[in-house]
This record gives sequence, C-alpha cells and structure tokens, in this order.
Amino acid sequence: MSVRFFPGFLFASLLLTLSLYAISNAQRYTIDPSVKNGNSFPAIPTSTRLFIGIVQDTSQNRENGTIGYTRTGRKTKAPIICSPSPASVVKTSLESVLSQKGLLASDASSANYIVHIRILDFSLSETSKVLSQTMNALIKLEVRLVDPLDAAKVKEFVIESQNATSAMDTSKYSEATMRGALESALQEIFKSISRI
Repeated sequence: MSVRFFPGFLFASLLLTLSLYAISNAQRYTIDPSVKNGNSFPAIPTSTRLFIGIVQDTSQNRENGTIGYTRTGRKTKAPIICSPSPASVVKTSLESVLSQKGLLASDASSANYIVHIRILDFSLSETSKVLSQTMNALIKLEVRLVDPLDAAKVKEFVIESQNATSAMDTSKYSEATMRGALESALQEIFKSISRI
C-alpha cells in the first residue's frame, strides 16, 4: 500500500468502525423503570413494618433481560432490555418507597410482614398503525405477605397493572410507560396492605 493512500484508508477504517458501533448500539433500548418517589402512594399505618423477602421473576420467554421489542424501521425491530433485571427493579423500587415512608423493617424479625413477590408478567408490547404507535406495558405480580412469627399465616393477592403511550415513535417512551405501570402496581400493593 502506498503511503499517500494510508491516511484515506485509516479514515475509512475509522469511519466504518464508528458506523458499526453506532448501528449495534442503536439496535437496542436499555431502560431502568425503577420507581423512586412514593409521595402519591396510599397511606399505611406507621406502626406497620415490612421486610422485602424474595422477589422472583417467573415470567416466560425472558432472554438477556429483554422485556419487549420496538420497531426501528419498516421491517426491523430492536429489543427493549430492562437493566437492572425486573426482579431487582421491583425489589429496589418497593424498598425505596417503603424507606421513604418509614415502613421498611431492617430485618425480617422486626417486621409485621415479610413480602415475597413472584413476577408473573413484566413486558412491553408495541402496536403500529399507519401514523402512530402504541407502547403497552403489562405487569402482573403475585404478592405473599408472611407473618414472621407464624409462617402458616399468609395473605396472598395478585396485582395486575397496565399502562400505554401513543406517539409517532414510542421507543423513547418505553421507560416512562413501564415505570407508570410499575408505579401503579406498587400503589395497588400499598392499598391491599392498608386494608389488612
């Protein structure tokens, strides 16, 4: 290779590398739908203390944290990846809100209830029409409240929450849409606990 063609070759190689890097990053959306503010949550008696036990994700077809897909072109889709994992997002969100409200127990023995959650669904789906798209979030949680002094005393309930956003391009709203569904699900958990 001639020396005079080397700068052009170097520039072309750099441009190709940057283009491939941009394409690989553009073909996925990483979101963190954690809820950090519980100001709008229902009140639970301040004497109640809750400890978050096991949060298990049992939803189907989870691949590398993928919770859905969004259209990026006429015939192309990109995965929407939840990072941290859905189980971590649910646990840290609930702990954060309980801590803000002064309801988080430091350990299981000092709690009125140990909260175990099984994630049945935590997904985003997108529907496309001619001029718009709708991003739909679905969260379904099975909640078990266990008395730490008597494991036979268990209260169970299932929470289902949905949220939707419509726009020309919903990809950029995927995090907010999922966060809205999670916030609604956690509010329902608070309502159920407040009635006990």
